[in-house]
Amino acid sequence: MTPHNGIGDRAQWHCPNQASGRSGGVAHLVERLNGIEKVRSSTLLTSTTLAIKEAVGRLSMFCTWASRCIFFKSQGAAALPAMATLTSCHAHPKTLAQVIHELLAAKTVANRRPRYLKGLKQYLGAFARGRESALITEIDAGQVEAWFASRREAPSTRSSNLGRLSALFAYAHRRGYVTENPVDRIETVFLEPKPPKIITPPEARMMLEHTRRHFPRFLPWLTLALFAGIRPEEMDRLEWRNVDLERGLVTIDAAASKVRRRRVMPVPEVAVAWLKLGGQLPLPHVSRRRYVRRLRDALGWPEWPQDVLRHTAASYLLAEHQDAGKVALWLGNSPKILLAHYQELVGRDVARQFYALLPLAPQMELTLWG
Repeated sequence: MTPHNGIGDRAQWHCPNQASGRSGGVAHLVERLNGIEKVRSSTLLTSTTLAIKEAVGRLSMFCTWASRCIFFKSQGAAALPAMATLTSCHAHPKTLAQVIHELLAAKTVANRRPRYLKGLKQYLGAFARGRESALITEIDAGQVEAWFASRREAPSTRSSNLGRLSALFAYAHRRGYVTENPVDRIETVFLEPKPPKIITPPEARMMLEHTRRHFPRFLPWLTLALFAGIRPEEMDRLEWRNVDLERGLVTIDAAASKVRRRRVMPVPEVAVAWLKLGGQLPLPHVSRRRYVRRLRDALGWPEWPQDVLRHTAASYLLAEHQDAGKVALWLGNSPKILLAHYQELVGRDVARQFYALLPLAPQMELTLWG
């Protein structure tokens, strides 16, 4: 008896016999299946047609697997690792929709933030639209490239979304659903770093006074984002109990921090003066976005520059203190990133003007606004 080696008997049982007398064996069957005319997308598909199409696809996939199975048999024990990978991918193939559902469930269990999960779900849902029933093994680099070509995304957006798709296929690879991540075959997007937009002292004055006069509940949110550089998503979770006006400190809890680390940072005296005027913390996300749009219109900006408040705070803090390590610790950033983006964007003289923007007295306010 021939001893069972993990490939021999099983391969002989699972795979059609190439030496059976049929011309071409498995290869011939695969060729015939691939020659079947694909149903055009414009055709009205009946349920029977769809069922036949899906069955043909699965049969073609099995025959491709079977032909490889014969090859592995010819290679002997050396082919065992590759055979194991192939078997795990094709024994129980998953659809794209199934893998997306599994990924989102896994990310939820891993305690990822709701905002991240929402963005991931929306983007992967858009990618899967119209091909939910496609097998995850059928999605290749060419389809990913075609997807991005149809969307014409800006380089920064494309880079972010490549990361989202890569997360999907990396999960599928870890689970053994695919043999590789097709996103790894896509060219890396190189971004041109541009100096960030920095709010000038006159613009900051207008923003603060306009907010104080027209929507004062937004004032503490704006003040801490502008002078302390707290991230928008962190500000949305910040409460008054986190602000110590007597000591001039603000605490970002780990639960609120983007990097999930607690940090305590000083609040400039000018910010304390504005915070003492009151306002609402925390502020609903919808309200914050509405006030930002109103500020944009008041300033006459065509759009609100991304992270402009944090960029402004970081630039003035670095100019004032001249200590990248200390400022990076306050902002929850790294000194390398801080120096790369914010070094010498503003001078110390302009920083002094920025930190002198105390609230105007009532009579001065009337003069300013006429």
